[in-house]
Amino acid sequence: MEQNRIDYIITVERDYEFPSNKSRVYINYIEEKSFIADGDIESITKKLKKWVEHDYDGNFLPYNLAFPLLKELRDQEVPFERKDLFQEEIKKAFVNGTDSIKIYLIEERYLMYLSMNEMEDIIGDLMPKLFREYLHDLGINEYLSKKSMLFIKRHMDLFEDFGFVKELLLELKKSRSYYDRHALRMLTPFLSSEIINELCQWVLEIEINEFKKLISLGILELFDNNQLGDIFRDFNIFIRLISSDGSLGSLVRLNRISSILRDDVRNRFFKWFIKKEYYDLHGLIQAGFLCCLNKKQRTFILELEKKKLRDVEENWKKSLSLQFK
Repeated sequence: MEQNRIDYIITVERDYEFPSNKSRVYINYIEEKSFIADGDIESITKKLKKWVEHDYDGNFLPYNLAFPLLKELRDQEVPFERKDLFQEEIKKAFVNGTDSIKIYLIEERYLMYLSMNEMEDIIGDLMPKLFREYLHDLGINEYLSKKSMLFIKRHMDLFEDFGFVKELLLELKKSRSYYDRHALRMLTPFLSSEIINELCQWVLEIEINEFKKLISLGILELFDNNQLGDIFRDFNIFIRLISSDGSLGSLVRLNRISSILRDDVRNRFFKWFIKKEYYDLHGLIQAGFLCCLNKKQRTFILELEKKKLRDVEENWKKSLSLQFK
């Protein structure tokens, strides 16, 4: 059996409101959290019995086991006398729980089982995290998209607050999800020109590694050519982004950046380009960075690549011949 992944059936027997009707609820649950291993089945079963005996009180069971089980009970076809218990436990845990519990409830989408008013009453300063989850749901399916867009439109006033927009971007850049990485383009219609100007100033002040993550998120698409010109007027910023992990390595981004590069930056980039060894030079060409040069410079670089390839091949032949002498 795969470690930390256990398939098991827990039997919970309860008396329901009809004395003659004893229902048995079978929960087939796969738990992947690291606190469960083969030897923990017995202790988890004991905790489950206490949890049931104490009316499903979350204090008697780890939250990342209790909430999936409560949801299962809520969705069962057999009678369950506390249909409202699921929502009550969510609210109680979010109001009284630790930050890790609150984040778990947000990221596992449990807050979506509350009404909009209930959710807004308890969310507080974790609103950026909640927004991230709603943005993730846009485009996944029709139901989630409608609910998410309703939530976003209901809170459009938040997009007038630069502090909130900045916190939301910081939340989005933490994720590796395709939907989160591309969520920024969905927000663009809600952002005013004043907020976008503030974002442009902000990215000029942050660490280069943070800027790279925001570029991957799509932040450059928010800015017009004048704003991009301000961002890439510094040759060192341009080179550090190129030399890192390919943050700029999208032909769409590169073509747009090329159109706003100042001549002095373009010329310095050309001088930097020609100093590269063959493999680095070839990699930059393959990544599309030639489009950041003018036509004359591109022609020169392509000829230089051929010459450096011949030099590499010649050195390789010499090395082989020495080995076999």
